[in-house]
Amino acid sequence: MRRVILLGLIAGCAGAAGMEQAAAQTLYVDNVADCAGLAPCYPTITEAVNASAASGVIEVFPGVYRETVRFDGTRELVLRGHDPAVPPLIAAPEEGGYAVVIDASPSTQILGFVLEAPEAAAIWVSIAGSAGSVIRGNLIKARDGVNLRNVAGVTIADNTIDGGIYADGGRSLSIEGNRIRGDVRIDESPGMHVMDNRVSGNTVRNGSIVITGGNPHSAGGAINNLVESNLVIDGSVRLVPYKGRDNTIRDNRVRGGGIEVGRGALQTLVEGNFVSDSPGDGIRAWSTGVPPGIGNPWFGGRNTFHANTSVENAGCDLNDTGLPGTYPNTWSENRFGTSCGFVTDCPSPGIWYRDGDEDGFGTTGQRAACQRPAGFADTSGDCDDRNAAIRPGFSTRHHRRAGSPRRRARSHPCAIISIAQRPAGTMMATDDCEYPRRRMLCPEYV
Repeated sequence: MRRVILLGLIAGCAGAAGMEQAAAQTLYVDNVADCAGLAPCYPTITEAVNASAASGVIEVFPGVYRETVRFDGTRELVLRGHDPAVPPLIAAPEEGGYAVVIDASPSTQILGFVLEAPEAAAIWVSIAGSAGSVIRGNLIKARDGVNLRNVAGVTIADNTIDGGIYADGGRSLSIEGNRIRGDVRIDESPGMHVMDNRVSGNTVRNGSIVITGGNPHSAGGAINNLVESNLVIDGSVRLVPYKGRDNTIRDNRVRGGGIEVGRGALQTLVEGNFVSDSPGDGIRAWSTGVPPGIGNPWFGGRNTFHANTSVENAGCDLNDTGLPGTYPNTWSENRFGTSCGFVTDCPSPGIWYRDGDEDGFGTTGQRAACQRPAGFADTSGDCDDRNAAIRPGFSTRHHRRAGSPRRRARSHPCAIISIAQRPAGTMMATDDCEYPRRRMLCPEYV
C-alpha cells in the first residue's frame, strides 16, 4: 500500500514539473525561414499566441509581420525579438487598425519591436485587468502612438514613440525614459480616476505633458501624480484638472513652452523646474476653482511654487491670476525676470485692493503681490466700487441750470464739492443740504 502511495506521489510530482515546464515553454515565430531549427516554430505571431500556455515566451525572428497581434484573456506572455540587434517589424494590416492589442491580459510584455500603425495606435491597452503589462525598448511609429483605456499598473519605458501616449483613465501608470514626439496625456474616464501616475525622465518634442481629471459630478480627480525630470521641447507641462490635489511637478526642463497649474488644482508642488522661451507665460497659476454645489467642493489654490527658474519668456516669467473663489498660492525662492498677478516672490510684496470699477481706488478685498495685479489698486476707500464716477475727492454731482426745477439731493460720503468747482452757468443745489452754508459738506446732488 505504501509503495502504491509513493509511486502516486512521484507521478504527481512529475506531472507538476511537466506542467511547470510547459508553462515556461518558449515558442518561436519566423515567416522567412524555419526558426533556425528551434521548435515549436510558427509562421505568424497570432498562431504562436493562440498556441501558447500561461507564462510563456514568444521569440520572433527578424521579418515584417503584417497582422494585429491580440492578447485577449488571462495569458501572461512575453513577446520579444529573437535577435536584439535586428528587431522584427509588426505592421498593422493595410486596411488599418492596431499593431498590438492587449485586452484584459495581465503582465503581458512587448519587448524590442518596431511597431507601425499609420491609421491608428500602434499599441492599444484596455481594461484594468491588463495590470502589470510592460511596453519596453520598442520603436513605435503610429498616428496615435500608444493608447490606454481604463488601465492600472502599466509600464511604458525606454521606447522611441512617434505619435504620443494617450490614456483615457489611468492609475499607477509608469511612463519613464521614453523619447516621444507628440503629447503625453492622461485624462480621467468615467470608469477610472487619474491617480498615482509617474511621468519621469522622458524627452518630449513637439508636444506637451498634460494631466487632467475630475468632472462636475465625480468625487475623483487628479490625485498624487508626479511629473519629474522630463525634457520638454516646443511644448508645455500642464496640470489642468477639474478637481485635483497633492500633485507634483518637479525638476523638469521646458524649452519653448511653459508650466501651467490651472482650473481646480489644489496643493500642487511646483519645484526646481527650468522654463524659457515660452510664447506665453513661463510659469502660470490660473486656478478657477470648482463652482459651489458641484461634485466634491475642492477649490483651486494653495499651490506651492518654489525654487524654479523662469526667464526669457514672451509673457510673464511668473504669473498668478488669483481669481476669486481660489485660495492664495505660495511663491518662494524662484528666479525670474518679470512677474504678474499675485506673485509674492519679492523682498517686500505690496498690498493691493480690488478695484472693480478701475477708478484707482479699491475696496476692502486685498491681496499681496509684487506688482499691481490687473483689477486692483494701491489705495482703498472707494465708496462705490461699481461706479467709477464716485470715488474719494471727486464728485459727479449734477448741477442744475439757474431756474430749472430742483431735485432732491442724496447723501454720499464721496460727494463733496466746492463753489470753485461749480461749472459756469450753474448754481449749487443746496436747498436740501443739512448745512446749506457749508457748501464743502453738501452731499451729492442727483
